Amino acid sequence: MPVKDKIKESLGAFAGPIKGLREALGMTQEQAVRRIGLTLGAWRSWESGLKQPRRQQIEKIANLADDPAIRMKFWLDIYDEGIKLGASSQKPMTPRETLFVRYVNDIVMAAKELCLAAAAGSTASEEMLKHAADDLIRRAGDARRTRESTAQNSGKPSGR
Repeated sequence: MPVKDKIKESLGAFAGPIKGLREALGMTQEQAVRRIGLTLGAWRSWESGLKQPRRQQIEKIANLADDPAIRMKFWLDIYDEGIKLGASSQKPMTPRETLFVRYVNDIVMAAKELCLAAAAGSTASEEMLKHAADDLIRRAGDARRTRESTAQNSGKPSGR
């Protein structure tokens, strides 16, 4: 991919989540920028993918949502875009890195489902959250045991 296309892809990575949040909140661009004190020109350039907001600006955008489930979904969408962008520009991952990314993506997908369920008023979201937390604890234990086993077999410290 030519460098110019990579730059354009990088700048536009957050356009979808930003526009999606604003539309989910039923706001116009003008209403959004007035509420958080940003310029309309900056907002339009982010939604069109011409520029990328800085971390501090993304935090302001996320805070447009009073509902924590909607705010969390926005952060997860931003995370997804960052992962896609990073995956397209990095060297191949080791099997261990691939497994770690798969675990993180599973956690992100579970968190998205919880956010959507909570936003829809689901009473099952508390049980779903408990199940996701239990699964995360189990996977973290699996990863720790694998790391320790690998370290013992190679004679290196386990990084604890």
